Amino acid sequence: MANTSVRRRQLLSSVLLLQWLTTVLGVAWGPNPIDGSKHGQFPSLRRTEGVSQSGSGHRGSVYRIPLADMTFWSWMSYLKELPDIDESRNPILKRLLSGSFLRRDGSTTVNVRVPARELVRLLSLTPEQQREGVSAKVRLINLLDPKYSVYEPYLYREILPKRSPLLLPSLGEYRGAFLTYIFHPLSKGLVGDMLETGRSHPDVQVLAANMVAALKSLHNLGLLHRSIELNSFSVLPDGTVVLGGLDTAAPIGTETRLWVGFFGQETAPEIDRNFLADLALTQGRHTVKSDVYSLGVAFRNLVQLLGNGNLGPEDRGAVRQDHLELLDKLSQKMIEEEPGNRPTIEEIMKDPLFEGLNFEDIEEGKARPFRYKQNRL
Repeated sequence: MANTSVRRRQLLSSVLLLQWLTTVLGVAWGPNPIDGSKHGQFPSLRRTEGVSQSGSGHRGSVYRIPLADMTFWSWMSYLKELPDIDESRNPILKRLLSGSFLRRDGSTTVNVRVPARELVRLLSLTPEQQREGVSAKVRLINLLDPKYSVYEPYLYREILPKRSPLLLPSLGEYRGAFLTYIFHPLSKGLVGDMLETGRSHPDVQVLAANMVAALKSLHNLGLLHRSIELNSFSVLPDGTVVLGGLDTAAPIGTETRLWVGFFGQETAPEIDRNFLADLALTQGRHTVKSDVYSLGVAFRNLVQLLGNGNLGPEDRGAVRQDHLELLDKLSQKMIEEEPGNRPTIEEIMKDPLFEGLNFEDIEEGKARPFRYKQNRL
């Protein structure tokens, strides 16, 4: 068993080394899509200086080409432009170089509770951020699909505004030897996990409003999420609930599609039609209403987690039964089979559940749905 494990790690290391060498050679000596040299058929990409969404203040390059029209070589070039990070100077990141921590899809997330001095300097962390720690979302550089490795960093650097109160913030985006990194504040936990473990019960009205407002803020940027669930939302150290998992986001109204094979019940029926479609890994076009459906399923799961009759005396004071009943009714409207019968985001915000709430405060990130201070999961 030990020998098999060693051989697997050696094989993975060889593959990663080959990928890294090919990346260096291909990007360094291949066609340059920025000025179109060598390959006139590639679209010319003009760039201007722009400020990254990341808190570290690195400057991004704004590509004057629609996101949906980015080509293989465009993504390759963007990968080349990402700032470098030296994993060898960060003990926790250095361990990732073995590849043993990566999932089968070549990604992982690691928590860095005590950032190394070099990482503190690189991310320009404040003393408070240093105490709270950071998390690193990691992806393997895939030469056959560079978009996979750099898509989410692209969104943070080029599309998302510098401050989005209800979207998971980035502290910096980098490229290592064969991995790309996005650093986020270390959260207290994912909403679904926190509810399932019973560690905290939120103000249902405020939490649901927060989730609606977060999705609205993403749609206002012209993006669909396409994969919303309870664990798409994180609780930041200050108690703010933000929407993350933006690697599945795509422009509204384009033909950009997402593989939906083996998706769960969160996927709208017009996307994930049946079991045979799952087996065939068929593609489906997502819309604003399919996001509404997925959020409706998340609301239904929220009702099930909080309405199971296992709440203690303190929890019953935090979770109002009338709010659960109103949320259940709202979720049923949102998961209508026909997209046209589902409410819009604006109609959802006018639902009786949210009566008395000031959505302006919610959208500015002033809400704190979880009433009790929680430790990190």
